[in-house]
Amino acid sequence: MFLGVFAFGMKAQTEVKGEVLDARNRKGVEGCEVMFSHNDSIAAIAVTDKKRQFTLSGLPKGKYKVSVAREGFREATGNANVTGTLPYICHGVEGRKILDAEGLPRHALVCERHTGSGLSVEDIERQNLPLPRRDMLPLSLEEKLICYADKFFSKSGDIREEKSLDRVLRSMERHGADTLARFLLLHRLFG
Repeated sequence: MFLGVFAFGMKAQTEVKGEVLDARNRKGVEGCEVMFSHNDSIAAIAVTDKKRQFTLSGLPKGKYKVSVAREGFREATGNANVTGTLPYICHGVEGRKILDAEGLPRHALVCERHTGSGLSVEDIERQNLPLPRRDMLPLSLEEKLICYADKFFSKSGDIREEKSLDRVLRSMERHGADTLARFLLLHRLFG
């Protein structure tokens, strides 16, 4: 037996969450030691739980060597780069700041307005999101197109695999009737 696939996601600067998978069957493996090291010093260690997931907290920004080990499996190693101080939901706003600073204001708006089916002030307040209190709804045709297309190729699951319309609709519906209605308008435009 060996561990060959290691999937993880960094939600913020100080928290890394992930799941350890068996390379042969892509099923999660409980009881694996996940170690992040930096300059040959151990930075953090976690063990996968009954859900075969782990969480590492307190990691500063930086590049790390990652090793995953469990008795009966061959050790798996890789590299990770822990960046950022904000939750993932902030990536559009932060991207806008970068693009504005580069002198690309139209691109900046596309970046900010692609999340979900766009975010209204009401969405941000209702969900208590750590975002500026302003509408971030796609207005231009380019903004709408990127917002729509992004739903079919997103970060959950295999990014190379297109999500079905039914799966996207269920995801939009979980965020409320307004979110779903906005997506359906986009679907009428581009679907």
